[in-house]
Amino acid sequence: MRKRLLSLFTVATLSACSPEPSFLTNPQDAPVEAISTDAKPDTKRIPKPELDAAIGDLALKTEDHVFNWATASDEMIWSALGHSTNVLSVGYKIPSFDPKNLTKINIKEKDWQAARQRILDIVFKEEKAFNKELQTPEDVVLYGENVMPNFDLLISQFSTIKKLRETGLIRFMEPADYQPKSDKGGKNSLSGRLASPFRFGCGDNEHAEPPLVNIVDYISTTPNSSKISWNLVSHGIQAAWARGATGRGFTMAYFDTGLSWMQNRMNGDFATGMSTGRTVQKLVTFPNARLEPAETPHDDCGHGTCIASIGTAPRVGLSSIGVAYQAGLVNIRASRDVFLVSAREWRGAANAYINMAQRPDVRVYSMSMGGMPIVRNGDVYSIYNSVLADGIMFAFNYGKAMFCAAGTTPEDWMPKNIVIFPATLSLVFAVTGVKIQYDNNNNPAPIGSYTNPAPCNECMYGPEVDFAVLIQKFNGNASRVLALPRLNETEPTSFGGSSAATATMAAMFTAVWSKYPNESIPRVLGHLINHSSNGFQNKHPRFGWGLVDLDAATVDATIPRRP
Repeated sequence: MRKRLLSLFTVATLSACSPEPSFLTNPQDAPVEAISTDAKPDTKRIPKPELDAAIGDLALKTEDHVFNWATASDEMIWSALGHSTNVLSVGYKIPSFDPKNLTKINIKEKDWQAARQRILDIVFKEEKAFNKELQTPEDVVLYGENVMPNFDLLISQFSTIKKLRETGLIRFMEPADYQPKSDKGGKNSLSGRLASPFRFGCGDNEHAEPPLVNIVDYISTTPNSSKISWNLVSHGIQAAWARGATGRGFTMAYFDTGLSWMQNRMNGDFATGMSTGRTVQKLVTFPNARLEPAETPHDDCGHGTCIASIGTAPRVGLSSIGVAYQAGLVNIRASRDVFLVSAREWRGAANAYINMAQRPDVRVYSMSMGGMPIVRNGDVYSIYNSVLADGIMFAFNYGKAMFCAAGTTPEDWMPKNIVIFPATLSLVFAVTGVKIQYDNNNNPAPIGSYTNPAPCNECMYGPEVDFAVLIQKFNGNASRVLALPRLNETEPTSFGGSSAATATMAAMFTAVWSKYPNESIPRVLGHLINHSSNGFQNKHPRFGWGLVDLDAATVDATIPRRP
């Protein structure tokens, strides 16, 4: 589904609206039991190359190039289980289930418990005939529910899928660990890397960059000589800070690979300097594998530390400053790297959305992770995940402002004109990054001139994008934006992609909201769009409302930057 283009009316009324029906009722998102199936119990598994081709063909028939298992036959689902780990994500329901009012769900109630038990009894009966080690129905549960009615089950038999389908209790069934292979392969392909210790987005930001160039890579502040990243200067951050748009009184949540305990600026120094009166909390929702120790909030990847520092690093001297340097931070380790490709990672991300939803102090979410882009016949698609969609919809019901990365290409040869799930969802704001432009005097161009920018080299884009952020330049020693490295070094590193853009935009939203703390999310959104490079009436087909001028947005938010 294409993301809804918000009008002035919908922006003004968004906080009073329920989630749009198309989130659940488009053909792309149809309940899985509504899809006709023709698989037979004695049918052999579909070979993986044929299955991958069928998945890709179905994905490319959709407008947003997102494959949903709701469009697959039971034979495809069963085959995918056999080609992966036999982990099936199952969403269930009762007759009174109302997807527009998820805040009232209580899966501990009698009817929900009865539906759950019926599903487990069926699975246990069918699977025990082939797995004598199963002792109780709970033995088939790999990862249990967290508020929302879905869990991950171990299923190997075709008859189990058919029996579950017949109950009428099933909202979705999705092979959680199945990942199609892109057309282009080889030992250096992304598919090959996923089967190795390689983790995408990790290990590139351990240390500081070579010596940075003042004025070009950053602007130094007074009195403590902190560094303002070059892109924030162009976005007008200094004037916004001077007017109180610093994030004070607000708390942001970043869902990523965690926060390094070694980077002291994001730990012991977090509430020092000009960033006092706030807190940092480190949590983990990434579930541990069976029989393995519990996961910790520590970032051994580096991506999550960079992301959190872009948004909230303290103004304490010498190092780079976060956009909302007076905002509080809840940093959640939800995945091992930036691509969500396993049951553990999908559930880790979903749990982050759910766990923060009922916290009134956490109002802005940022996630620079998503599904893996997959290539089929020269086009790119991604895979819809209903466990994560449940979590996002639950958080939306609690009125959260959620920002997701449009996508970053892991390979140079991949097309970039597609947005990756979950940034395709209309309930989130999708963000991408663009290249700097210069005026006739070779100075950085004003934000208002970015009506048709060029994407950064690695950034994905499309009609689902809502905002863009300056991410890439071509002079100095920092070609991307400034962030803090994973190790305890004061000097910043350079970090880019739609990951950096999303972390920046979420913090910009928070900073402007702190300038107008009594306003609603739709009102704050309206302020930003009023002062964006494209504005309400000119949403760009690749970059949405464009780049935000924070200077203009904090002078008088009731007056548009231009008619």
